[in-house]
Amino acid sequence: MFEAVTKSGDALIVHNTLPPVGTILFIAGNTVPENCVPAVGEELNRTTYAELFAAIGTTWGEGDGSTTFNVPDARGRVPEGAQTAGGYNAPGLPGIMGNVLIHSANTSTNIQSVSGAFYAGTILSSYRDGGNWGGVSGVTSIPSFSLNASRSSSIYGGSSTVQPASVKLLPVIVYRSKRTVTNGGGGGYSLRLSSLFGIREAA
Repeated sequence: MFEAVTKSGDALIVHNTLPPVGTILFIAGNTVPENCVPAVGEELNRTTYAELFAAIGTTWGEGDGSTTFNVPDARGRVPEGAQTAGGYNAPGLPGIMGNVLIHSANTSTNIQSVSGAFYAGTILSSYRDGGNWGGVSGVTSIPSFSLNASRSSSIYGGSSTVQPASVKLLPVIVYRSKRTVTNGGGGGYSLRLSSLFGIREAA
């Protein structure tokens, strides 16, 4: 993130390698760097932040519809690659599916089969009927069943929490990247660091 400033005749040529306007960065401190604003969904003036408005337009909100626009709100969200930028995904998990068949046809009530996220205990050839153990030829019963979500989808069971371990950082978005460089005199080659954070090294 710097500008290489070279001298060609009497003119200085600026090679701007700052992040493009619209780039979102995450900062470890609580001070918003120079040329950035917090990426927290707020409205900005379209004229004051003309470069940023030209870069992202109303992708993240139209503001008041005429003089303002919105920046992304990156709080509590992780980025996801997409074909086009814009929009938010709500948190969620896939459904947990399963089935317990209590009885079928004219057989007495008993658990005959389980599927999906459910799994069976030991299958018995007799079942409880009116307080007594009985049985029907060719009919088996499952005395108990359990639930294991990973049997429905492998996404379950890989972690002990839905919220992964994370670090809280300040999201900011670059709204300006241009610099004005004046002729510092002298000849040859010079390098001026023009950090996003305002750190400069004079030529």
